[in-house]
Order: sequence, then C-alpha cells, then structure tokens
Amino acid sequence: MNRSRREDGKNRGRHLTRLIACTRGVALIEFAIVFPFFFLMLFGGIEITRLILIQQKLEKAGYVLADIVTQYAPATAAGAAGEISVAEMNRNVFPQLSRIMNPYARAAQQAAIMTSVEKLNGRLFIRWQIAGGGSLSGCDGQNNCVRSIVNDRAPASINASVAGQTPSFPAAEAALIAGFVPTAVNSGNFVVSEVFYRYQPIVQSLLRGVGAAGGQGFGGFSFFVPSRIYVKRTYFIPRNGALLALPPTFPVP
Repeated sequence: MNRSRREDGKNRGRHLTRLIACTRGVALIEFAIVFPFFFLMLFGGIEITRLILIQQKLEKAGYVLADIVTQYAPATAAGAAGEISVAEMNRNVFPQLSRIMNPYARAAQQAAIMTSVEKLNGRLFIRWQIAGGGSLSGCDGQNNCVRSIVNDRAPASINASVAGQTPSFPAAEAALIAGFVPTAVNSGNFVVSEVFYRYQPIVQSLLRGVGAAGGQGFGGFSFFVPSRIYVKRTYFIPRNGALLALPPTFPVP
C-alpha cells in the first residue's frame, strides 16, 4: 500500500510538472486578457472621431440655418420673392440641416427650432417661431431635451400662440444676449437657431445581442450604451432688414 501511495504521488508530481511546463493555450489566455482593452481602444477611437465630426457638423448647421434666415428680406406681402415665410423655411431652410449633417442625417434623430426675437422699448418679445428639419423629440437619459431655450417649448407645442410672448431665457443666456444687444438699444431683433441631434454610438447596436437594451447581459452586467441628445445654438443679428414683420403665411395669434 505504501508503495502504491508513493507511485501515486510520483505520478501526480509528473503531471503537475507537465502542466506547468505546457505552453499550449497560452496565446488564447493572452488574447482573453488583452481583448477587452483592444476592443475599448478600437471602438473608443471610432466613437470619439464620429462624435467630434457630428458635433462639428451640428455647430455648422446651426450657423448656416441662422445665416440663411437672416438673409431673407422682411415679409411685407404675401408670396413676394425673397420674403421669409413658412413655405420658404420648409422648402429652402430646414432641408439644409440634412445636407450639412450628411452622412449622419436621419430625420428621426434631428430637429431644428428657429425663433425671431424682437427688442422693443427695452423689452424682448417673440416675433415668430417655427420648428422643422426632422422629427426628433423627447429627452435622453441625461435629461437633455428637444426644447427651445427661448421659451422652453418642444417642437410639437410651437404654434401661433408664441407670437408676442416674453422669452424665458436662462440667466446665463440672458447675460449673453445683453452682451450683443445693448440695453441702450430700444428696438431691433435677432434670430435664435437651435439644432438638435440624438447621437447613438455604433457600439450600442453591436452589444444589443449580448445584453438587451436596459436589461442584464452576460454575467449580470448591462451592455446597453445609451444615446444622447446634443444641441447647438446660434444667435444671429439680421444683415438685410429687421425680419420683424409676420408674413401672411406664418401663423398669427
């Protein structure tokens, strides 16, 4: 019996020595350790680059839409060429958002709100407001919402009743406006261009098969990567005229 135990001990020792000396499968273990970091670096680089490009396009879109609007002449007659109107906004202004955001343009992921704010006798009033350029609405998980900073209205709630109302700018925005529309100026107006875009990471769709959106994935971890709504705002003073008049094609109170 003692001899059998000694032989068993020797066999276990030989097996352990072979196991320690074995190099088969080492590459697989190394890959398993390195893969998560490689995955993060690869897709992290892709996502960061994509996000930067989208934000640059979004900022350009806000500026371009405001620039186009301010080049229209003030509306004084129905259907006059070059006059700002709802038809002109929908035909020539809002479509530029998709053109600028291409190849990231998606109607369901973008929207724009344009507002003309008038300053009269030292007080601000909304002259007109219109939304378009896409169907994006609602909020994301970080409470970023598609709502105008001028009067906290969502695109679906913008109607004729906004004309003549007093804007409700946050304190920081009011200070910014006071910087380029001096208090001493009793009359004038400016255009507020707001463009919104819901950014959805590519990795979101790749990981949906591993863990359901908002649910639990492998090992009890959630692999859902939430989207986020980004907004760029531009304040623009008209070059050619005041853009104050409400043309007949705009909704009136």
